[in-house]
Amino acid sequence: MNHRIVTVLLVALVATATAPVSAASRCDAPRALVDRKACEAAAQGPQALRRFIARAGAMWNIWYFDYRDNEDR
Repeated sequence: MNHRIVTVLLVALVATATAPVSAASRCDAPRALVDRKACEAAAQGPQALRRFIARAGAMWNIWYFDYRDNEDR
């Protein structure tokens, strides 16, 4: 296969995988374990989510505003 085609396909895959998702839609139907746990923490309030992100954020590459909308800024 042509290397240019492979490169274009890889870039397209990465671009779609990292597309921004709103916090509300991420918690509507969380599929991954980390999303379920973060959404449970977000439901308990901002402090609980901050504690969860402090513990698991670096390991799972997640951020506070992945699960809370901009009203907390």
